Amino acid sequence: MEQTTLGYPRAYRSVSAFALLGPAYGTMNVLVELAPDAGEHRNRIVSMIGQMGGLIGVMLTLDVGDHEAAKHCLSIAARAAQQIGDPELMAFTLGCRAFHAAYSGDDLACERLVDAATVHTAHIDLAEGFIRDRSLDNGAAHTIDALMIVASTRHADSLRRVEALYDIVKATRTPAVRSLGEKLIELKATA
Repeated sequence: MEQTTLGYPRAYRSVSAFALLGPAYGTMNVLVELAPDAGEHRNRIVSMIGQMGGLIGVMLTLDVGDHEAAKHCLSIAARAAQQIGDPELMAFTLGCRAFHAAYSGDDLACERLVDAATVHTAHIDLAEGFIRDRSLDNGAAHTIDALMIVASTRHADSLRRVEALYDIVKATRTPAVRSLGEKLIELKATA
């Protein structure tokens, strides 16, 4: 299934979306059927569901002009990324959603999603690196930056990553770590 899923984006470059949509939907439906009983392979299956949802969403947006159906597929992709905690899939999905917003005429949403796609994982990745290197204040500062993005995008996976980072550093109680804790509490209070 993985090779099939990976083949669709390559095929999309040379085959019309109209020829690919039916098989792509079929593949996504098979993956959805396989996911509940996939055991240790479940995350890989869910990742493929997200990839297919993103690709189908882009084809529906660009080639068919069915923005409502595209929005549904892109929400499937986003849920898949959140469910397995995959920052790369989330960035891909945010990029697809930004593309959809642009073609739907929602320039503001497009801008917000593009910024989130390119920045949200970078701050969390930097924070994780700093914390691994025991540079806790730098890690806390980048985690606060990531938290500000989470506040505007409401990505559950990113919030979980921020909470995990806070759990690692909270015992140090430096000013930066205290500030992170306060901002995390504020965000949860508004959720």
